Amino acid sequence: MGSIFNLKPPARGACEILESLIGNPMLIRLEDFRKRIEFSLCQQFASEEDVKAFVAKAISTRVGVVCVNPVHVALTARLLEGNNMDISGNVGFPF
Repeated sequence: MGSIFNLKPPARGACEILESLIGNPMLIRLEDFRKRIEFSLCQQFASEEDVKAFVAKAISTRVGVVCVNPVHVALTARLLEGNNMDISGNVGFPF
């Protein structure tokens, strides 16, 4: 009977091979992680003031995408100008 120290290591799996080719895919900088977050204001009756406060919060947290109802897309675009953030418009949600 052999000891556990004489056992062969398991065959390399696809994840290990991928990791050896591109590095650890689970390591991500906080800045890059934030850019993958969508910050959403889905309130049906959000006012212009609500949108302004929401966009200010999105800018301060440096998320990647700001999502608003279509009626607020133009205002959001003006408020985000120069901040390198994307805009997404809700369509049919949550109505």
